[in-house]
Amino acid sequence: AFAASSCARARTHDQIADEPLLVLSDDERRSVVAAAAQLFTLAPAAVPVCVELADSQTRYDADHALLAALGPRARGRADCPPTYMTMIYNPNSRRPPGYVDPYHLVLWRPTRTDRGTTVTAQLWQGTGYKSYRCDVARGDGARKAHCVVTGRGVS
Repeated sequence: AFAASSCARARTHDQIADEPLLVLSDDERRSVVAAAAQLFTLAPAAVPVCVELADSQTRYDADHALLAALGPRARGRADCPPTYMTMIYNPNSRRPPGYVDPYHLVLWRPTRTDRGTTVTAQLWQGTGYKSYRCDVARGDGARKAHCVVTGRGVS
């Protein structure tokens, strides 16, 4: 099984977990990894991606096993670099020259479908995000995700 620990902050009105409560089965974890790997390709290669898991009410920081499976760009909330893009101007918070805000990837608990598994996700950078539906198919022991944009927003 796979567990996720609490995160430092959320982008929406979701609750923040105080302890690791979200446990994914091995099957769910493999689907989440496949979807996240596909979405990582949408972020420039040098930019960190901070990963969270979510259920219908709460967000959780990804545990070390998930971060390791996603590679060196993956970060938990505690290790996520700062985001300088905000909706409110702060003269004391200046972006260093050449700095690129990290991406934040939120992955919801997978759901089973007739064709495999679906993972819903949001990929944030700064104050903007895109929502995705990733259909994950099984084949030859590996999972392959196909993700499509389902919405866009600013917060």
